[in-house]
Amino acid sequence: MANVDQFEAETALTTERSGLLAAPSQAIAKVRETIDQPGFRRAFPTLLASLTAVAAVILYISMQKPEMTTLYSSVSEAEKSKIIASLQNMGIEIQVDPVTGDLLVPASAYHQARISLAAQGLPEFSGGGFDSLENMPLGISRSVEGMKLRQAQEAELGRSITEISSIQSARVHLALPEKSVFVRDQTPPTASVFVNLKNGRKLNQTQVLAITNLVSSSVPAMNPSNVSIIDQFGNLLSNSPDDPDQALADSQLEYRMRLENIYRNRIQSLVTPIVGSGNINAQVNLEIDFTRKEVSQEIVDPDTIAIRSEQNSLNVTAKKDAVGIPGAISNEPPQEAVVNQ
Repeated sequence: MANVDQFEAETALTTERSGLLAAPSQAIAKVRETIDQPGFRRAFPTLLASLTAVAAVILYISMQKPEMTTLYSSVSEAEKSKIIASLQNMGIEIQVDPVTGDLLVPASAYHQARISLAAQGLPEFSGGGFDSLENMPLGISRSVEGMKLRQAQEAELGRSITEISSIQSARVHLALPEKSVFVRDQTPPTASVFVNLKNGRKLNQTQVLAITNLVSSSVPAMNPSNVSIIDQFGNLLSNSPDDPDQALADSQLEYRMRLENIYRNRIQSLVTPIVGSGNINAQVNLEIDFTRKEVSQEIVDPDTIAIRSEQNSLNVTAKKDAVGIPGAISNEPPQEAVVNQ
């Protein structure tokens, strides 16, 4: 009886093993049967090409670098180092353009990087500048384009003024009149500069003059006297009426600018009918010696005799101060000599 049970168990095990070995053979047979069908043979090249194209696209996407966009283009080197360190700590990829030095981040992380840096106060100067003109759309009006250009110029001037060690921040407001060929006397451009000084700092006269010349030189036809500079306390730092030397220099400069404008207008009025309006650009630079003065007089007096020639001379002498040892005795004249007989 025991031998019969053992034989049945061995038979069942052999049957199970045969079934397991036959399962792969049956699957392979079904695959071969499917491949041998005429419909599959006709569709196989198309299926193979589709699978190859999908694999190529997946491989290309995996090897393609993310699209990079400009994060900031006009920041100082110190701020660049802070921005790079902050974004690297947040795990955002950042690159530096080897040609322009711009900071580049993936386009998908652009807004996240801007918001995170703004929360940290970076960059310290967030003005637009000329880099804001890169995204200007086509077809905008002339007035909007002029306004954008003026705002960019104001931002760049404020950024340059902020580089002075005593200034924490600065804002520049430009009043640029529109040019017109129908107006003879053009309104001169003006500028206002607001500076926020650091604690305990102030600007000396040399720095104020430097800011004035910086702004006036950056705007065509701007007179330095038309630049006003004030601080956060409301103090007027430029064009002080209490400085007579500055007032004299301003009056001389205004006189020279007025003469240059007169001569320039005369040249343009003479040449414009020949070459046409807008085809001439005249510049006049006068050098005036204010130390010399020439006076012409015409005196009519019938009771006097006509003077053939006249020569005037002016001699100025100055008495030298005493250079002896301080004291009353050393400054007294010597006594008269006495001769004994």
